[in-house]
Amino acid sequence: MVVERWVDVDGFEGFYQVSSHGQIRSLRRVVAKKNGLMGTYPGRELCGGITRGYRKVCLYHGDGKAHNHYVHRLVAQHFLAPDTERPYVNHKNFDTTDNRDSNLEWCTAKENVGHTLKHGRLRPGRHYGEANHTVRIPDVVVRTIQQKKRWKYGEKTRVAKLLGVTLTTLCQWLNGKTRGATNAS
Repeated sequence: MVVERWVDVDGFEGFYQVSSHGQIRSLRRVVAKKNGLMGTYPGRELCGGITRGYRKVCLYHGDGKAHNHYVHRLVAQHFLAPDTERPYVNHKNFDTTDNRDSNLEWCTAKENVGHTLKHGRLRPGRHYGEANHTVRIPDVVVRTIQQKKRWKYGEKTRVAKLLGVTLTTLCQWLNGKTRGATNAS
């Protein structure tokens, strides 16, 4: 039997821990409430929720703001060796709620789709990226946008409106979360 290891979540030290078995827990802490009194919060395992098939938890820092995190990414960041060339996390057994470190691996978007196709989980005739008939913006435009380093205030909003996409979509392109990451430095 594999021993479960717990480590502090980066940026939330003393507040939350992540385990090698894919669990997240809060730690016992004493905090000042809005009325000025001190309150004690017991530590507990977090249930979180499911978003697009993946477990997600909401972590609160001392600033009182909510920070949403996918559990599989937290486990990978804390228990798998870092790999800057592979920014995506693959579930080896295809169970997106099984977030044990032994079930996760870093991969590229291409490797992730390849793994899915290899095991018959996607239809081979399906088109991705620019080959998809619903895509309105050519890859060359997305790559040009991704290479821009500095943006003036309000410029991203204007470009998104001009292209007919949401600001969120444009930011996902810039961060390489959709339409592929660039190798530009």
